[in-house]
Amino acid sequence: MIIDRRTKTTSIQSVKGLAVALALTCTVLLGGCGGGEVAVDWERFDIVEWPALIPEGFTAREITRRYDVSGLKDARREHQVERMRSEWVSAPVVEAFDGKNVSVTGFVVPLDDGALKFAEFLLVPFAGACVHVPPPPSNQVIYVKSARRIYIEDLDQPYRVAGVLRTQSLTRDLASSGYTIEAEIVALDTRY
Repeated sequence: MIIDRRTKTTSIQSVKGLAVALALTCTVLLGGCGGGEVAVDWERFDIVEWPALIPEGFTAREITRRYDVSGLKDARREHQVERMRSEWVSAPVVEAFDGKNVSVTGFVVPLDDGALKFAEFLLVPFAGACVHVPPPPSNQVIYVKSARRIYIEDLDQPYRVAGVLRTQSLTRDLASSGYTIEAEIVALDTRY
C-alpha cells in the first residue's frame, strides 16, 4: 500500500486514521550524545507498506515450491538449497520507488556492534528476521545508512525510517537487501 502525501489518496481505503497518525509528534532518536527529542513533519514522506515493495507476480512461496528439498539428501539437497538461495537474494524490486522520499516501518537488524547506536542496519518487516529465522527475500530487506549513529533502544519494537529510497542491492553476511535508504529520520513508531 502506498499513500500519496500530496493527494492524500491511498490504494487501500481502510486506512482512514493515517492522517491522524501523520499529524502525531514522534520521538526521534538522534545519534548524538544521549539522543534527543524533536518534532517531526512526517508529511514530507510517502508511507510505503512492505507488500508494495514486492513486484506484481513475484511470490517467495513459488521459489520455495520450485526447490522442494524434502526428499533430497546430502549433496543434491545442498545444491537445491543454493539454487533457491540465489533466487531469494536476487528477488526483483519495484523500480518506481527509486529516488522517492518515503517512510517505512520495520524492525532493526544491526550490522555493526554499536552498543545500541548504529550507523547502518537492515530494516525488515518482522521481528527476528535474519537473526532467529532466515532472512526474507531481498525485496523485503532495506539497507539503512545514516550519517550519524542512531540510538535504537529496543530491537523488538518497530522503527520508522524516512529518507530517499534507492533500488540498490547490498549483500551482507546476514542477508541481501534489494533496497537502500539514506536515513534522514529514524524513530520508534508509536502508532503500533
